[in-house]
Amino acid sequence: MFKFKVWNSIKQLWPIYKANFGLLTLLTAITVIVTAVGENDKWIRSVLSYLVSFLLTYVWIKYSLSLIDRKEYSFFHKKSFPTLLQYWNIVKTIILSFVIVLITLPLLLFPAFYISGRIIFAPFICVEKNQGAIKSISDSWIMTKRNGWRLFWKDILITLFIFAGVIIFGVGILLTFPIGCLVFAKLYRDYQSQIVLVNKDADENSEGVK
Repeated sequence: MFKFKVWNSIKQLWPIYKANFGLLTLLTAITVIVTAVGENDKWIRSVLSYLVSFLLTYVWIKYSLSLIDRKEYSFFHKKSFPTLLQYWNIVKTIILSFVIVLITLPLLLFPAFYISGRIIFAPFICVEKNQGAIKSISDSWIMTKRNGWRLFWKDILITLFIFAGVIIFGVGILLTFPIGCLVFAKLYRDYQSQIVLVNKDADENSEGVK
């Protein structure tokens, strides 16, 4: 059974947050500004905001994973930003994931929540493996077998933590958002590690039977 405690992860990631406070705060501020611009009534600004948001999602995933993996990351290196194909892949993955959940939500409320838990890792897989939307969503679906509900609730807890910064502290979003992104990245990495161990045990048991 997959085990992941959100609060414990927040405490574990606190040193990483403090060590990278400047860049995390700057990236968060940019994200908040872009989101605010997207809420403007003018559709051109809204479209541009969404286009930039997709780019920021890619950067957040790359940066968060690099911090979790203890790897060096430079915003001034060209590899920190997506190529046109990588950008298109993350756009398709995010939009298709949203559409899948959206079309199942009105009639099938709880199954829609379950589905969102099954495809939660699609953007991470898309960025890390540099692959298209359908393949990324399919890989996430296979990867999260038997853990859809558990991952959905982890997603809810992390999201509530992020929005607590807005509801309770206002500018606290500058704290909760970057930490929330790091927790999401850790959730992905921890789950990957468990899958490797489970598959390894399954292979060993299979060989033992033979």
